[in-house]
Amino acid sequence: MKEWQDLAKEPVTFLGVKTTYVNYVFTDSMAEYVQSINHAEIYGKPDDPLQGKQLSTFRRLVMQLRPAHLVMPGFLYVTSAPGSTSFHML
Repeated sequence: MKEWQDLAKEPVTFLGVKTTYVNYVFTDSMAEYVQSINHAEIYGKPDDPLQGKQLSTFRRLVMQLRPAHLVMPGFLYVTSAPGSTSFHML
């Protein structure tokens, strides 16, 4: 359920996005959200396909980077596509 919130009083955070409204300008920030993402240990050689828990951990981390879908949709697709076990940046 959605609810209306007054942004004039204080910033509102929803799904990791902090929205502020000052002088008729809306500003979104995900700084706190991104800084709260923890790293994950992934072992093996860089060219080895990820499997099992390592693959799940990698996908979880990538999905936490939700803003990436705006600038890197191919990366998110390849990461979440069935059967994908590796991805090499161009």
